[in-house]
Amino acid sequence: MKVRRNPGLFFEENKSSVHKVLDMLADKKSREVYKNVIAFRTGKAPIRKGLYSLWDQYFCEDIILLQDGEVFVDGGAYVGDTIDKLLAEAKRQNAGIRRIVAFEPGDHNYALLRKRYAGGGTEVITVKKGLADEEKTLRFLNRGSSSAIVKEGSPGSIEIPVTAIDLVEECRDATFIKMDIEGAELSALYGAKETILRNHPKLGICIYHSDADMIRIAEYIHSLVPEYKLYIRHHTRRNHETVLYAVM
Repeated sequence: MKVRRNPGLFFEENKSSVHKVLDMLADKKSREVYKNVIAFRTGKAPIRKGLYSLWDQYFCEDIILLQDGEVFVDGGAYVGDTIDKLLAEAKRQNAGIRRIVAFEPGDHNYALLRKRYAGGGTEVITVKKGLADEEKTLRFLNRGSSSAIVKEGSPGSIEIPVTAIDLVEECRDATFIKMDIEGAELSALYGAKETILRNHPKLGICIYHSDADMIRIAEYIHSLVPEYKLYIRHHTRRNHETVLYAVM
């Protein structure tokens, strides 16, 4: 039987890295959210009222300002929930969306996604692949909103193609990258390195899929573009939907 490692021990052993991430964060609220989420993950405290929001994931008013001509890359597009929020937010901010590139590897979700945006006013390019650091195949467990990349031999998993953002021509001029890809975010960020260095796009990256991601994703983004302002917001009352935002 697989024994889950104590998250309290992990964060204690990596205390210096936690403090380095805290020093990278751009505002007091981000530091409070980060410390509270770690406390919740380690069983020390609940998520405090005022440190989470349920309605503005990826489009926090105090962080994300949309511009005309946005090219939005949606990693883990599911059936288009984030795209709908983007289009509503663009309308509210009076910002034009040039293109949306939506990655979704699940058969059922992809079919719904493609049908939903066929013939719409905004160009939505759907890609039936996951995201990673290179072109390859991985094992995928299709469980709707909680689908995940899994290890070889995992029961019920199927083989899917994945690609890197840097290899997709339609992503070349990306201005905003969102990722919620069930623990594959760091690998996908490796595969978006050149795009990030070239364009400095806005980033909305989920960091809640593992304790390690709570540290290493911020470290990696900061190492690529130290000029990014980094923010952390939490979007549920539980231990998921913690998002790292990076803006110039």
